[in-house]
Amino acid sequence: VSLLDDLFAIVRHEHDGPSMTSLPTDLEGVIRPVLQIFHRACAEKNLQFNAAPPPPLLVDSHPRLLTRALMNLLSNAVRATNMGSVELSYTTTADRVDIHVIDTGCGVPSHLRSELFERWTSDRLDGGVGLYLTRIFAESWGGYILYRPGAPTGSHLTLGMRRSEQVDANDPPPMLSSLLLIEDDLAFMRVLEREVHGVARSLRRATSLDAARRELRLNRPTFIIADRYLPDGDIETFLREADVAGTLPMIVLTGSCAPATRRDTPRSPLVEWIEKPFAPGMVREAITRLTARHLRGNASGGQECLAVGR
Repeated sequence: VSLLDDLFAIVRHEHDGPSMTSLPTDLEGVIRPVLQIFHRACAEKNLQFNAAPPPPLLVDSHPRLLTRALMNLLSNAVRATNMGSVELSYTTTADRVDIHVIDTGCGVPSHLRSELFERWTSDRLDGGVGLYLTRIFAESWGGYILYRPGAPTGSHLTLGMRRSEQVDANDPPPMLSSLLLIEDDLAFMRVLEREVHGVARSLRRATSLDAARRELRLNRPTFIIADRYLPDGDIETFLREADVAGTLPMIVLTGSCAPATRRDTPRSPLVEWIEKPFAPGMVREAITRLTARHLRGNASGGQECLAVGR
């Protein structure tokens, strides 16, 4: 079943392009269950498992995909190692976290290293797709996967990702000068209105992309919250036509937290995807994160200031 899931993920990626999957993810909460699995797996092969305690940090990733990526890396390490150890460790900076998987196994032949993260490169039991998928997952959340030979033997793989902004749920988001809600479900529009009550001086509403375009022409907002699918199109079309990707902070509401997006979908650190139904406070926390990114100058060009006061 796992291999079939991996093959399906590859087909979807190559047909639809990368997925936008970056979410604030509890790194410690993801890693601890994985540690239990590989403590047992290493014990069964009489391998030493040196696992450092995971740091209690939020990272820009996705819980399910990060779990699968770690399972792929550690499974490969255990399979490749018959004597010695498997190590899991971490390095952190102010804005990044690297997860290191190091083994004392057989290593990767030199002629395969340049294509290690391509399809069908490996002849191991993962069918040659595990590291390829790990690369896809890492790229989908804005991260990376690196390989270097172990010293003196084995492999050293590094899975990297950004740290998420730490958001206090009790800290109110900055007051927005104007907020545009794009949602065709009137009942859910009322849910959104309650969620964002008091965060914007001006609250505008649109129930279709056509209405949203009119709002942009008449009164350009400083923040957008939009359903992914509207009666007259999808939000990817809106982002391209309105040319707002990377200039306006935006929350996209979707029925799937790992939406398959077309290859020409604009990608931006100022866009977060949130799965419906969302927990209370989740949208307000995302507003705070995106506001912080915007004010740090992550948006390209000289854009207007988003926050106008508390």
